Amino acid sequence: MNVRTRLQTVGMIAVLLAFVAGPVGADECGIDQEGTCQDPVESATATVGVGGSAVVLAAANAYAVVAGLSEGAEATLQTNDDGNATLMATNADGDEVLSLAVEGLAPGLEIHVAFDELDDKIITITDGGGSTIALDLKSIPEDAAVQVQADDESSLTVSVTDESGEAIGVTITTSGAGDDVTFTITYNDATDESAGRIVPGFPGFEDEESLGGSVTIAVDGLTENSVVLVALTYKDADLTGIDEADLRLYRLYEGTYVPPGPNDVGVSEPTGEGGDYGVDTAANSAWAEVWTLGTFAVGIPDDDLVSATVEGDQPTDTQVTAASESQGCGAGAAPCGATGMVTWFMMMTGLVAMRRHRR
Repeated sequence: MNVRTRLQTVGMIAVLLAFVAGPVGADECGIDQEGTCQDPVESATATVGVGGSAVVLAAANAYAVVAGLSEGAEATLQTNDDGNATLMATNADGDEVLSLAVEGLAPGLEIHVAFDELDDKIITITDGGGSTIALDLKSIPEDAAVQVQADDESSLTVSVTDESGEAIGVTITTSGAGDDVTFTITYNDATDESAGRIVPGFPGFEDEESLGGSVTIAVDGLTENSVVLVALTYKDADLTGIDEADLRLYRLYEGTYVPPGPNDVGVSEPTGEGGDYGVDTAANSAWAEVWTLGTFAVGIPDDDLVSATVEGDQPTDTQVTAASESQGCGAGAAPCGATGMVTWFMMMTGLVAMRRHRR
C-alpha cells in the first residue's frame, strides 16, 4: 500500500471513528445534531469518552478530527482570524502526544490526524482553497512539535522540532508544492542522551559519528525541477570538542554519507540555489538545497573519504522523491546521459538558473 492510499484509508477510518465518537466538543462549538457548528469559537476542547478513540473539534475557520487516541485523552483546537490554527492533544496522564501549528494557509481548514498502532502520525490538512498537504510522520520524537507554514512567496515549510531536546530537528522548505503534496519524514535513529547526542555507524563522517542520527525524507507532488531546502538542527550541547563551522549535512549514497551537492558554501544561511550546502551557525542548522531527497545526517566530513559523489542531476519527472541507495542517476551521482551533462554544464556556467524562492 503506497503512502497516498494509506493516507486515504486512515483518513476514512478517522472520519468513521469520529462519527461513532459523536460531537464530543459540542458545548464549546454549539454543534447541532447534523454536526454543523452553529456558533464557531476560537478555541474548542474535547475529551475522549468511555470506549471512544476519536474527537471532533470545530472552531472559527477550522475543523479537526483526531483519531487513535486513548480513553481520557484531550484535544484542543485554537484558531484566529487569519486562518491559522493550533491543534494540541494529551493522553489521559496529561502527557503531550500532538502539537501541530498551521500558518499561512487559506481559512477554512479541515485537519485530520490519526495515530496508528506504532503511534506514528498521519496528518492531512485541506485549506479553504482545496489544496491538501499530507504528513506521514514515522518514529518522530514523542515531544515533537510539527509546524506547516506557507508564505506570500508560495513557499511551503514543514518542520519537526523535538521540544525535549533529545532529537535533531527537521525543516523542509519548497516553493514547488502543487495542490496535493505529501511529506514523509522518518526518524531512523533514537538516542536517550539529552546532551552530546553522538550516534555511531555513519561512514563518510569522522569516526563514523553523526549528531543525532539520520532522517529519511520524501516529498510527492512537487512541480518539475523543484529545489528543496533540507535542514537538520542541532544544539550547543552537541558541540563539545567540535568546531561548529566544520559540520555539514550529507546524504546517504550506496552505504556512505556524501556531499548532497557540488557547492560547499561554508558558514552561511541557505542560499536558495540548487546544489549549495553549508552550515548556519547562528541557527544551529546544517542545510542543503537539493533536487533529490533521501536519508540525511549531520557530522564532520571525513577528510580521508576518497570519492565524494555529488548531486548534479535533476529529476526527469515532475516530483521530488526519496532516492534509493542503489540508484545511480538522480540519487546523488553525477549527471547521467547527454541531457544530464548538458543541464549540469549550463547550470554551472550560469546559463540555467535553478533557484528556490527565499523565505
